[in-house]
Amino acid sequence: MHGHAPNGIITDDDKAMKNAIEVAFPKARHRWCLWHIIQKIPEMLGRRSCYESIKTLMHDVVYDSQSKSDFMERWGNMIEHYKLHDNEWLKELFDERYRWVPVYVKDTFWAGLSTTQRKESIYSFFDGYVSSNTTLKQFVEQYDDVLNDKIEKESMTDFDSFNTTIACVSHFGFEVQFQKAFTNAKFKEFQVEVSSMMYCNTSFERLEDLNSIFSVTENKKVNEKIKDMVFKVSFYEKDFKLQCTCRLFEFKGILCRHILCVLKLIGKTDSVPPYYILSRWRKYVKRRYTLIKRGFEELQRVNKACDAFYEVASTSINSEEDLLKMMNWIKDLKNVLTCKGPSSRIIEENSSIPNHVTRILDSAVCQSNGCPPSKRKTSDIDQILKKKLARNKTQKNNQENKKGQSQEEGLCTPIVQEVEEHIGDISQVLYCTQTISQNGSCSEPVLVLIISFLVTWSNFDMKSVIFLAMCFFTGTTQ
Repeated sequence: MHGHAPNGIITDDDKAMKNAIEVAFPKARHRWCLWHIIQKIPEMLGRRSCYESIKTLMHDVVYDSQSKSDFMERWGNMIEHYKLHDNEWLKELFDERYRWVPVYVKDTFWAGLSTTQRKESIYSFFDGYVSSNTTLKQFVEQYDDVLNDKIEKESMTDFDSFNTTIACVSHFGFEVQFQKAFTNAKFKEFQVEVSSMMYCNTSFERLEDLNSIFSVTENKKVNEKIKDMVFKVSFYEKDFKLQCTCRLFEFKGILCRHILCVLKLIGKTDSVPPYYILSRWRKYVKRRYTLIKRGFEELQRVNKACDAFYEVASTSINSEEDLLKMMNWIKDLKNVLTCKGPSSRIIEENSSIPNHVTRILDSAVCQSNGCPPSKRKTSDIDQILKKKLARNKTQKNNQENKKGQSQEEGLCTPIVQEVEEHIGDISQVLYCTQTISQNGSCSEPVLVLIISFLVTWSNFDMKSVIFLAMCFFTGTTQ
């Protein structure tokens, strides 16, 4: 916070919190959550016989009042009509009306926040990282991850804003102006106001001093009912100052449909002054925390440096000569910080360490947690690829085996034919093989040839052929 109190704080209607904020931040605007107050209506007024009528009327009084005096009048009529003078809860709400009634709080910038629901609170920022069981130590450790996640999301959003253009819904020049300046998300919100101009009817009402007062009647749908609501827009032409009773620009930072209708009526649709485009909604703004690589401490250092540079730039630069000196000094400082590195110091510190061999264990020897790599679960894609490679390897081996068998058969065919011509029956084959064995000139190829011949051309079964082969090797005959 850099020693500055927040401009606005939204909490539940808790008295203890109210007293604490008044002591700690006396100048901050403290606001109660309107959503929580509306949710308490059934509990506080549900026993009344005319509960539904009271609820509807109270909703209209809270949301449709255009001014403080209008709210006071409507609230008094509601209390008087339904005899609610004895209700303590309504009394407390009326006494604290400047903390929750929209017409009382819309003069302060709230960036569009109106409730403390989870989606608009800091709790949603930590979703997925902390829970009710998270300790303080774990929270500190998780904070860096949360910050990095936010930086990554904002970087992706910035990328989309710079590389994606949302088409305009009108031909007005101010829409093109906001299209170029706003982020995509904020420009979509502005386009809602541009599109809603079709439901508004604008007319000049009167001239007060130098201000022109316009009346804008909007045909608005509220709770499935169509209502005509009248808004007043003040226009000061000299300074191009525009202000609407809906206070959308003061509350949310976006020009409302009523002001846009007035600009259309007076023919000022080419552009608007730059102060109507808040810097916080511009796509070119770079938040400080997005420059941080890691850690809250680094964020604090960057913030201190930025504050110091801003102070020097705002107080010490009075001429072009001062600016030139400052830019040269920043350039020299940047060179010093860029060239400065920890490598030289590390080398000096390591040079004092004696040379020795450090034994580093192999990864297979080192003990590790979890399942071994061979038993770890693999993805579906890896399993499919593994099966496909194994199937291709098996097919390749089968093809090689078939090729080898065909070559052997080709070699054996001529010899078999030659043996068939000279050997007539099986008795001659046995005599030939025994004679060859005694002479010692038999070789394994010849033996294989003879066995294959017996299997192919004789009536002997495989068992008998194997028996003959054994007899041939042992040199015995039966």
